[in-house]
Amino acid sequence: MAIDAPLIIPNKTGQRPCETLIGKLYGARHASCHSSNRLLYPHAGSVLLASQLVSRGFRHAPDLKHLENQRVMLEVYPHPALLELFQLPSIIKYKKGNIAQKRSGQRELQERLKELSYFAPPLESTPRLSKFLATDTNLLWGAKLKGHEDELDAIVCAYIAYYYWFWGPCGSLLFGDLDSGYIILPMVTQSPSAL
Repeated sequence: MAIDAPLIIPNKTGQRPCETLIGKLYGARHASCHSSNRLLYPHAGSVLLASQLVSRGFRHAPDLKHLENQRVMLEVYPHPALLELFQLPSIIKYKKGNIAQKRSGQRELQERLKELSYFAPPLESTPRLSKFLATDTNLLWGAKLKGHEDELDAIVCAYIAYYYWFWGPCGSLLFGDLDSGYIILPMVTQSPSAL
């Protein structure tokens, strides 16, 4: 299970080290992290969710060497994950800007997600997914545009979880640790065109 939210927040103020590292590596490409700390998020729902998942047998991904028969959760961040997957010079701007910019960014992300069918592991193109990725974003306004953005994020997160399951830790970039918080990103191990 890949979750786009901080699962471990031990620091009272400032940024978690994993957020700082991602900012150093991806900041110039506009993929820095927001700061997560207990002052900003004293009762973070994502930390509570992680605790509940642990009580149900899930383990944090950095805690595992073998994924077989394991229930795994991992904190992810879609913007740098997309930079890694598609080797992009800058983020796909599908969340911010005016309506026209969001629509354009969401169309671009839809096209990129279609390319995942050629990756290892391939994203299976189901009729429902194909219909969703063919959505005309020019017809989306307000809550529908935001809902479409959230669904695109969910697909990215699900693919990161699938990628992690397929390649394991050797196909991933780990920022941080279980003590200070972590973020896992996919690391492209093979050129998609070579598969």
